[in-house]
Amino acid sequence: MRILVVDGAPRRDWLAEHLGALGNVITAATVHAARRLVAGQPWDYVLIGDVREAEQFGRELREAPEPSAAGVPRPVCIGIDSRPVLDENLGLEHYSTEEKRAVVAAFVRRRSRVSSVAEEAGDLQQQLVEMRRRDEEVCRANRRLSTLLEETRRMLSPDDEEAALAELLRTASQLGGGVPAALIVARKEGLVVRQVHGIPGERIGSDPLGERPRRRIAPFERLLEPPELDDALCRLFDTDRYYVIPLRHEARAQALIALGGDPAEADRGGLQLLAPLAAMNLRLRRRMRQLRTQADQDGLTRLKNHAAVKRQLRLEVKRHQRLGRPLSVILFDLDHFKRVNDTHGHLAGDKVLCTVAEMLRRSSRETDTIGRYGGEEFVMLLPDTGRAGAEQKVLTLLASLREVQLSGTGPLTFSAGIAEFPRDGQTPTELFASADAALYAAKRAGRDQVVTYTEWLEEEFRRGDSLFPADRFAGSESTGDHP
Repeated sequence: MRILVVDGAPRRDWLAEHLGALGNVITAATVHAARRLVAGQPWDYVLIGDVREAEQFGRELREAPEPSAAGVPRPVCIGIDSRPVLDENLGLEHYSTEEKRAVVAAFVRRRSRVSSVAEEAGDLQQQLVEMRRRDEEVCRANRRLSTLLEETRRMLSPDDEEAALAELLRTASQLGGGVPAALIVARKEGLVVRQVHGIPGERIGSDPLGERPRRRIAPFERLLEPPELDDALCRLFDTDRYYVIPLRHEARAQALIALGGDPAEADRGGLQLLAPLAAMNLRLRRRMRQLRTQADQDGLTRLKNHAAVKRQLRLEVKRHQRLGRPLSVILFDLDHFKRVNDTHGHLAGDKVLCTVAEMLRRSSRETDTIGRYGGEEFVMLLPDTGRAGAEQKVLTLLASLREVQLSGTGPLTFSAGIAEFPRDGQTPTELFASADAALYAAKRAGRDQVVTYTEWLEEEFRRGDSLFPADRFAGSESTGDHP
């Protein structure tokens, strides 16, 4: 054991003599001299005759950097004073020589144990602080996961895709620190804004932000280097900084979430957890939309099928009933189509059907609904259009179809029937029945023409004997007289 005694004579010599049994004892007259001796030397204890100087010297030793030499421990600094100063008083003047030696040795051992316990307590305190820090991190992570799971549940729950995207951007904005957010997708014309959160409408334009990215984008990395893209996003967010999060599924980027602000202020862990969930959600919704489109499409003509048209008509009837607006339903039937199939084969017949479908598609408005109702029958729903407008539409289509020349099939014509809501029917079933009756009236009249339900009804009134044929009342008694 190496002990350094710092005190004035003669007690310094006396302490050195009585502590010699404990190990190698070196003396110093002043604290200044003790500092030179302690530097770089392996000491176990430093005994200083003044308690206050010992406390000051002990603080210096604790605050000093770690010893550069390996295996050189910090010495334990002990204040030893015969004067009554708190618990450091030893009262050596009351003991004999042998007793003094025992008291000093016991004091050194006690202070050594106290110092060791204090160091252990300090280590335990540091461990406790570290445990509390980690516990707070775990609690924060749990809160983040709970919030993320709840937000994900709300994001996945809406059937409306727009509502789901709005929930996604709201969650991303919250994790980003309440910054504005935008969902950016790649189209043929370039990168365009799909939806935004926390951005005024006047900042949102329809022009592409820039060209489609040609390289992989890592999380929190700048989107592209060209200044025009940076300027566009900075104007959109009204900030000078932004960062993006790619939404990848199976190594393919589905879209990008752009956030205006500093990524250092964002919950990076939460955003990195959100990204794959959002990408999977977008992928599933896109797939569901494709499946729904395929389920509603006719496989040959790519028009709406019978079920989709009837479902759309139910919606249109409810809307026009609420608004008090007219709605027209037109049924088309290609004339002598069986002759085309029998003479030229079904491939030629399919070509005719696709040609007519494309003609109807080109001539329709965005709000119109076109569908294939049967084998060679087509249907068109014209919102906010009365009987006169629908009839003019059909006449234009008839003229266009007569000009179509397909190799070997000859000229094409069709018959059409028109029913108007609410005059010719109050329900989808009544409207289809009225349009169907008008269609067959057009076919009986010689085909290649259009008949409205009102015209058919007037003709039936004029005929008088077939307005309510007996077979329409199957199961009831019939007198044979019709009004």
